[in-house]
Amino acid sequence: SMSGQEPFYELRNDGSGMPYSTIVQMRSDKIRNFLDVSDWDWVVDLLSVRYEDLVHDGTASMIEYIEKVSGIKAKCKPYPPQDRSPRELDAEFVEWISEHVDWDTEKIIGYERRK
Repeated sequence: SMSGQEPFYELRNDGSGMPYSTIVQMRSDKIRNFLDVSDWDWVVDLLSVRYEDLVHDGTASMIEYIEKVSGIKAKCKPYPPQDRSPRELDAEFVEWISEHVDWDTEKIIGYERRK
């Protein structure tokens, strides 16, 4: 059972019963687990969407894709693209992330290591 004393939701997905060493290790497993949903028999399609792409491009193409796959007409209006400046990130944070992220997993969903 889930409780505050035994938070099994933070344990590795490898059956070891061990916690993740870092949140980015858990992220990698969560991404791969999410993408595995596409293999389920009752799943017709899986669309992986990055938040920053929705902000930059708007939601129209995503909504159109869902309409096409589902055969259901959306009742919402798409949000337009937004012009936002990139957020400044601390150099030490960027270095830590760059060293600890599983870049093979990140590449699957469209991320690359900063140059």
